Amino acid sequence: MYRDAEFAVIDLETTGFSPQKHDRIIEVGIVRTDPQGKTLKEYCTLINPQRDIGDTQIHGITATDVIGAPVFQEVVGDIHTFLRGAILVAHNAQFDLRFLTYECNRSGAPLPEILSLCTLSLAKIVAPELPSRRLGVLCEHFGIPLDNAHTALGDARATASLLATLLSSIGTPTRRISWEELGAKIVHSDTCSWPKVAPSGKEYRRESVQAFSKQNRPRLVRLFSQLPPHNDTNNCADEYLAVLERALEDRKITEDEVDALKDVAHSLDMDAQEVREAHSRFLNDMVQAAWADKVITDAERREIESVAYLLGFSERDYHRMIDDVQENPLSENTIPHPCIEALEGITVCFTGTSNAIIGGEVMNREKLEKLATGKGMIVKKSVTKSLDLLICADPNSMSSKARKARQYGTRIVAESAFFRKLGII
Repeated sequence: MYRDAEFAVIDLETTGFSPQKHDRIIEVGIVRTDPQGKTLKEYCTLINPQRDIGDTQIHGITATDVIGAPVFQEVVGDIHTFLRGAILVAHNAQFDLRFLTYECNRSGAPLPEILSLCTLSLAKIVAPELPSRRLGVLCEHFGIPLDNAHTALGDARATASLLATLLSSIGTPTRRISWEELGAKIVHSDTCSWPKVAPSGKEYRRESVQAFSKQNRPRLVRLFSQLPPHNDTNNCADEYLAVLERALEDRKITEDEVDALKDVAHSLDMDAQEVREAHSRFLNDMVQAAWADKVITDAERREIESVAYLLGFSERDYHRMIDDVQENPLSENTIPHPCIEALEGITVCFTGTSNAIIGGEVMNREKLEKLATGKGMIVKKSVTKSLDLLICADPNSMSSKARKARQYGTRIVAESAFFRKLGII
């Protein structure tokens, strides 16, 4: 009976909606509770999907976040440990179970028959009058905090609280209520027992990963220590900015690129202060371009933050730049752009789910390819050794195209950097 059961409340973040179409799990959150709804333990980890990350705007996870994360097979034993001996619970459980079953089977550790309960279905029994049973709506209705929505652990915690509230709303019946009456279902399996897979103990949480990345000193900051502190020359930094633009087009910086920038700075007799000013100008140009349509989207903010970090600016620095630009915007005729690169005739291929909005229009793959063709580029569907550019929604993508481009040494360009080269944002 449910009043004697422990529950394993699970939530997944995924690259898309269908494992049959090669979508994968990218984050798992599990909250194990006792029959009274008290949390016993929690588990959460990012998962390296070994493919493109999907729509970052939905789940907030970037390809950079999962580079060092374990693959699902490495943590399937940990997941089994949290599920074993409990009723599996999820909000819209059919979705989570479809992915979980697929990933477990793929890892050679299939789930045995397990009883599952869906809080969305249970809400229909308890609160049939509600017009919507989305997790956020139900949490608001029942006064349940939903912190960190669209994170696996945040949603799992909210779902665990929702489960306790829904079961409590049923009250103490005069007869035993069956699992079937609560909408519970058995997940059928050809396996009778839990596979013997040892837990790895690995947890790779997004907040720890993102905090760690901010604490690490970017390579470009070390450039300052290799330049003279100050001189009285007044060099034009355009040449330096052109090299910087090229170095940052994949939103990463290598030691070779730092050396190239140092050589350019020395050749222009730039001191550390002038280089910092050039970096500030570069970032401010990005902010100005993003604010040109009077809206800075979440994707644009992430892009600004990424470049600010690489250039050695703090969160406070780029927030101040954004505030200044919004309070004192430039006219449309004076919004800065980098030098527009001659791309006509080159071959280009696209990978990843686009996060770009241009002129209020979301840019899907078809629109991106049409844009490239209109600019005289030759669009290719696959990556070959002769490809000139691979345009990535996230340059750290692990899609097969991105992996092949790295293998071939193909030039990889962030989507936003590509648009800037065309002079359209």
